[in-house]
Amino acid sequence: MKAIINYGHGPKDAGYDPGAIGPTGYQEATQNKEVGELVVTKLKKNGWQILAIQDGDLWDVTNRANDYNPHYFLSIHANSFVDPNTHGIETIALAAGGMGEKIAKEIQKELVVATGLTDRGVKFNNLHVLRETDCPATLVEIGFISNPAEEALMKQDSFDETVASAICRGFSRAVGVPYTEVVKPVSPQLEPIVVMYRVILDGKQVMALSYQDAAIAEVKKAVDIGQAQKGSVQRNTDDVNVFEYDKKG
Repeated sequence: MKAIINYGHGPKDAGYDPGAIGPTGYQEATQNKEVGELVVTKLKKNGWQILAIQDGDLWDVTNRANDYNPHYFLSIHANSFVDPNTHGIETIALAAGGMGEKIAKEIQKELVVATGLTDRGVKFNNLHVLRETDCPATLVEIGFISNPAEEALMKQDSFDETVASAICRGFSRAVGVPYTEVVKPVSPQLEPIVVMYRVILDGKQVMALSYQDAAIAEVKKAVDIGQAQKGSVQRNTDDVNVFEYDKKG
């Protein structure tokens, strides 16, 4: 089986496209490459023929991809939005009903379970790399680099390893190819623990925020306006409820 693994953004014919840039200056193109290289290594160990492409010129990407004549195309990106609290994982296909959507669904499922980040679902979008490739194509957004907590996760080798493995599991299952995990040794130094505050409304997590006060405010607002009967704020590091609220306050 042959596949293109595209690390989104990067070198251009004129200059360099860093992609989105996080609050501390971390570049999306760097993150895409780090995860993408792990995906390539794992898939090759499982017998795939892979052409890796990182190019900021989209026509160069799709022209090179089509010349390779792959069975599948997968583009790896990090999301971004003006609101730094926007968070979660989503996967994109060109349209419903095809292999692109099937691959997107399986990758999305694996990523959400593996990372614990919010499930933003499978989306459909007429993106260049999905539209102009001559094979089933999928684009994955591995969190929001514009969100301080998710940007911090992206800087961790352990997060990259988790994400890459999840992508490979979902991708392989969708196309019916057996997959055996290949683990890259992670540096033994301790990495900072990122504390997130989960907003739970009527027993369901709806978001996770970087600041406890912001999460508490979201719970109070939702209950006060009748969006939920009760809510709580849960710390991700130990699953402890740090705040609970219902109609009685």
